Amino acid sequence: NMTHEFKTPIATVSAAMEALVSFDGLADKDRSLRYIDISRKEIKRLSGLVEKVLSLSIFEQKKIVLNKETFDAFHLLGETAQQYILKGNGRVSVDSDPAGSAYVYADKLHFQNVLNNLLDNAVKYSEEDVQIELKCAREGDYIVLSVKDNGIGIGKEQQKHIFEKFYRV
Repeated sequence: NMTHEFKTPIATVSAAMEALVSFDGLADKDRSLRYIDISRKEIKRLSGLVEKVLSLSIFEQKKIVLNKETFDAFHLLGETAQQYILKGNGRVSVDSDPAGSAYVYADKLHFQNVLNNLLDNAVKYSEEDVQIELKCAREGDYIVLSVKDNGIGIGKEQQKHIFEKFYRV
């Protein structure tokens, strides 16, 4: 699972650098700055993952430390979706409620890892025409996130095992 977490930011930064070099991205200042910004954010996330590995022994002792902060889940969802748009892995649409923000108090790194896993699996287990729909909406005091894709899905028999430690379909 940890190697899965490392591969996403590495692939995103690689795709951004390749786009800058191969598709004349350096000639377009706005595109260059966007790709550099995406890369900067991914390297920051990768650094956070390294910190998580260093504290893995704490996790193994069932004492996970969450670094909770207030952040806009909708904004983070949009940033995360941009990584998959950048990599050219199909169409990703992001919908939100009219206010366009959804503030939560949570561990941002873990929250983004969940989003990345969902998006990465949607891309990995879909046909060539990948379609992912992300929604973020408020329902009273709650934020509801949903991810829908056109992938192959998980069989009924396997679904009951998905929260078992280290279980893979």
